[in-house]
Amino acid sequence: MFPSHYRPTLLHPYTDPELSANHNLLCDRIITFIRNWEPKGSGSFIGTELSADFFRASAYVYANYFPPTSRISKLKLTLVRRPTIRLIENHDKFVQRINQKLLDYYTYDDIVLEELPVDQRIKQMIGTDVLFAVHGTGVANMLFMTRHSYFIEAYPPHWYWSCYQRFARAIGVKGVVFKSRGERGPECKDAEDKSAECQYKGIRDRNFNMSVNDGIKYLWEARLYVIENKYHRDPVTIEKAWIVCYE
Repeated sequence: MFPSHYRPTLLHPYTDPELSANHNLLCDRIITFIRNWEPKGSGSFIGTELSADFFRASAYVYANYFPPTSRISKLKLTLVRRPTIRLIENHDKFVQRINQKLLDYYTYDDIVLEELPVDQRIKQMIGTDVLFAVHGTGVANMLFMTRHSYFIEAYPPHWYWSCYQRFARAIGVKGVVFKSRGERGPECKDAEDKSAECQYKGIRDRNFNMSVNDGIKYLWEARLYVIENKYHRDPVTIEKAWIVCYE
């Protein structure tokens, strides 16, 4: 599978004499070393899905938790709230609509991801089929989602930097952008202002409202994708299959 000079190697730091001479060399329970080969134009992210799988595997062992191999009922949705800036101001209305429309199809957690300890964060992402989150560094935790999971990234109005969409593609997660409408902040002189002050404070870091109806549509599309591509089932007949399983 690999050329000999690229082949993954399992290290034994506590039994290999070359590594164990100094017993203080390593303190972490698990460390993953990857000499990654970056395809041209990969954007300096994890360049291959296989590399992402190495990271996932080590994280799963660290958390002592492993992904389910099938779903016989509802998909798992994780809604991520921002801790401070870049808040969706009508988030609660969105959750209310989910409760009205989608509880037959999803279970969900509504969380602030940064408040979870690392092992709980890994477990949360392992069990997540669909992730809905506002653009921000916390969404990099989708690395721990399994392949063919689904990431809906809510952009603040006028935002366009797609770094996390490229990250999603690199790790085998389906990423889509959910755009909202709104005004630029006073930091922006006009629509053509490309200054850092405008791009960050005037656009990226503003609170905003989303279209709740559009959000529900995105979650429905995510469900169809995950059923077909992650669990290899026919979305048209899946409800009947679930009923049979429960009976």
